[in-house]
Amino acid sequence: MSVPLFATRPERCPFGHPLAPGAPQRLGWKSCLCDPAREAAAAGRGMGHLWIWCIACDEEGREATFYEPPHDTGYREPGTWQPPRQVPDGLAVLCV
Repeated sequence: MSVPLFATRPERCPFGHPLAPGAPQRLGWKSCLCDPAREAAAAGRGMGHLWIWCIACDEEGREATFYEPPHDTGYREPGTWQPPRQVPDGLAVLCV
């Protein structure tokens, strides 16, 4: 029996591009120590985030990445810092 990787996989990126299987996107894993990642690890999901990256946005000069579990944007790993970028209002997405 297959198990879905994403509990809340988005259907579209904030700019309207489809993120359904087969659509232009990349999937991956990022280890992390933020609180949601630690909670996921306690539940047996691993300490980090699955992510979906919209390739169509990249072709338009933007980046839109979704994290499962949602990444704590206030957490920064030691030695890393990125300035925040604006995100369309009301969307659960981290644009980096």
